Amino acid sequence: AAGSFYLWLYSVNTKSVYVPGHDLPAYHLIQSTDLISKPLPTADLSSDSLIAEENLIGCYTLVPLGAGEVVIKPQVLSSPLADLVSDTTAVSVPATAATTFNGQLSSGTVVTVWATSNDSVSSKTEPLLQRALVLDVQQVHAGTDIASHPYIVTLAVPNDLQAEVLAASVSGSLSFTLVP
Repeated sequence: AAGSFYLWLYSVNTKSVYVPGHDLPAYHLIQSTDLISKPLPTADLSSDSLIAEENLIGCYTLVPLGAGEVVIKPQVLSSPLADLVSDTTAVSVPATAATTFNGQLSSGTVVTVWATSNDSVSSKTEPLLQRALVLDVQQVHAGTDIASHPYIVTLAVPNDLQAEVLAASVSGSLSFTLVP
C-alpha cells in the first residue's frame, strides 16, 4: 500500500519536460531532434528551468549540456537572430577591458568587429564583420597575458571568415562597436 501511495504521489507531482536527448556541446544551436520529453518531479524544477520545447528550439548553448538534464536560462542564449548563427563557427578571441566595455559586453549583443593592424609603418583600422553575435564573454583568471587581455570574447563568425578573424586577432587587435 505504501508503494502504491508513493507511485501515485510521484505521478501527481511530476511534469513532462523537454531535455537534451544527448550531450550537447557549448555553442550549439538546439534543434527539435536534440530534445526528448521526460517526466520529472516538480520539486527538481526551478523558476529558471526551460521545460517547453518551444523555449529551447533555436537557442544557442553557452555551456555543454548533459543528456537528460534540465536546461536553465543562464545555460543558453534565447532565440538568437537566425541570420547571425546560420553557417557560423564559434570563434574565441582575446579582448581588453576597453573592447569589452569594461566587461559589460554580454551574450546576445550584436557588434561590428573592427581589425587594427599592428604594422610598424602604418596602422589601419577597418571593419572585419559588420554584424556578429556575441556568444559569450569570459574573464580570464590565469595566464601570461592577463594584464593586456583579461577577457575572452566568443563570437558567431561566418564559416568563410573564421580564418580571417583569427589571423586579425593574432597579427593586430580587434575592437567592437555596438550595433543598434
